[in-house]
Amino acid sequence: MTLDKARRKQLLARWHRRIGISVAAWLILLAISGLLINHAHDWGLDQSSIPGLLQELLYPLTMGDEFEEAALISWERLMLDLHAARFLGPLALWFSDLMAGLLLLLSISGIWIWWRQAKRK
Repeated sequence: MTLDKARRKQLLARWHRRIGISVAAWLILLAISGLLINHAHDWGLDQSSIPGLLQELLYPLTMGDEFEEAALISWERLMLDLHAARFLGPLALWFSDLMAGLLLLLSISGIWIWWRQAKRK
């Protein structure tokens, strides 16, 4: 193996690992929020509201000096917003597309790495 091939292989493995860590973090968040959404009613997440300080931090426009019960945000709503990346506003769609693209890139590079190793054996 030439030095150039070794560097390309190392670079591919390094970027595969970096993309994998980024995508894995997002997939873990999706899995946890999806699980909580599926069982929100069973666990009472649709009936209980998030603490005022957390709500003020995440949903600043819903809070005023005094707010009504209707303005309280439930844990289920928070999980839905996390799951759909709504906190990113108009960038949510682009972020989801980016993560999907990275997941495809990760899958293709993983198959490529596996295929190259299997070919050598």
